[in-house]
Amino acid sequence: MLATWSRRVVSVAIVTAMMAPHGVCFHHAASLHQSQEMVASRTCRRQLSCRGGIMMQGEEHSGSSNRRREVLRSFLQGAAAVAVSTLPRSSQAKVIRPAGLEGYDEFQRDFLSKQIPPGLEVATFSGGCFWCMEPPFDAIEGVISTTSGYCGGDEAYPNYNQVSLGLTHHAESMQVLYDPKKVSYDRLLDTFWHNIDPTTKDRQFCDSGKQYRTIVFYHDEQQKQSFEASKKQWEASNKFGAPIVVESVKYDKFWPAEDYHQDYYLKNDKKYKFYRYLCGRDRYLDRTWEKVPTKKPVPFMLDIF
Repeated sequence: MLATWSRRVVSVAIVTAMMAPHGVCFHHAASLHQSQEMVASRTCRRQLSCRGGIMMQGEEHSGSSNRRREVLRSFLQGAAAVAVSTLPRSSQAKVIRPAGLEGYDEFQRDFLSKQIPPGLEVATFSGGCFWCMEPPFDAIEGVISTTSGYCGGDEAYPNYNQVSLGLTHHAESMQVLYDPKKVSYDRLLDTFWHNIDPTTKDRQFCDSGKQYRTIVFYHDEQQKQSFEASKKQWEASNKFGAPIVVESVKYDKFWPAEDYHQDYYLKNDKKYKFYRYLCGRDRYLDRTWEKVPTKKPVPFMLDIF
């Protein structure tokens, strides 16, 4: 049912994008992750910034342009609300009510039953979309595994529908199992900083809402001190050009995401690349870390869907 609901939002957004002078890059209306359906306008090929789903070129816009963007924003948000309201009551209940352990898939139940192996340690981060946070950590020697999931809320057995719709206090998170003899926690922290925008509150690139806030969950006092020292260094460097809003929160409980989210960038290569390209994460990271962006062809939607 969520796939059908998302298609309704997508259909409305496509028509809006075609009619809009500035176009709509794409809108995560109550989570387009679930159906992996995103909307791209014909202007997405230009190097523009995408804020709140509305494309803008530079900072200078006329009053009429600003009004048009606000109308588009309201229209898309309204379309999302209408689409959610048309869900059958049974589907809405499945979204809102915790499923419990019986509602978890085999991967999730297996993860919760395991203990941390002797000699290994765990680090937990929230850096926006968990699909995008797995690859940089998987590439580090000494990292045993990465797991996408939910952390930071009190709700037990959360599912993706609940978290992505902002119905819980959890944030999309990622847990790293690593060998401290091969890689240090400081190295993991450095990788975290290099893959997020630490200056935006309750938002990472195209994904907005408290479920996309940036957090470092410390498992012990040493991790807490390491984060605080690291944060002070970046603040002193003024590398990001704005105050750092990354939260530091004592780790409590991590809930694994559904199996289809794990290693999404490997299982759904084209859809992942299309999402990441439109979301603007790489453009921000290339600019911030002064990397020469690799010229890549724009993923073609028909090759993906």
